[in-house]
Amino acid sequence: MTSTNIPKAFPLNLPEGDAELLLDELQTRLREGRRLFAEVGQILAEIESRGVRDLYGYNSIAVFYEHAARVPRAEARKVTGRALALNARRARDGTSINPIAPLTGTAAGTGALAEAGIDRIVTVMKRLPEHVTANARLEAEKGLVELAGVARPRDVTVAGTELLARLDPDGNPKEDPSPKLQRSEFWLRQKRTGRWDMRGNLDPETGAA
Repeated sequence: MTSTNIPKAFPLNLPEGDAELLLDELQTRLREGRRLFAEVGQILAEIESRGVRDLYGYNSIAVFYEHAARVPRAEARKVTGRALALNARRARDGTSINPIAPLTGTAAGTGALAEAGIDRIVTVMKRLPEHVTANARLEAEKGLVELAGVARPRDVTVAGTELLARLDPDGNPKEDPSPKLQRSEFWLRQKRTGRWDMRGNLDPETGAA
């Protein structure tokens, strides 16, 4: 996981007006920063495998990272969730847990992908239905990874939406689409004045009787 490809320290003695060289230096450091942060995710996945409670006494990997990195809880959850989605790990009984987006994890390790693009790929991979074959999943992820390396995050979102529409055209309905039968009910309550208050919810046949 350790890299020996360390870029030169800034400031650099760049020629005045050399915009291309300046942009290249920026891209180099962005890529290196992403690569190093991917290694952070690999370390977090290994800590989760060994047991964060046993190692450091924390109840969850997110709480551990919140304190170790001194970041807000929401950011800690996002970072650790991404780490576990991209990297293989082991359960406490020793069984392997495969990553949700293995190809994305590999590409992230090279520094080629921005975090926003990674998160959008992971979202799509989580939403793929179970009937999608392993080969189809890999092909779908491969296309999204290639796109995320050159396009904006919203372009990945659009491509992911189209992918889900093709692989899961029926979507994932939350409720049973069949109509539910409603039971006829009738309430009768006497008021203090002695008058009766009647209310109900009746089907057409009962109401017409």
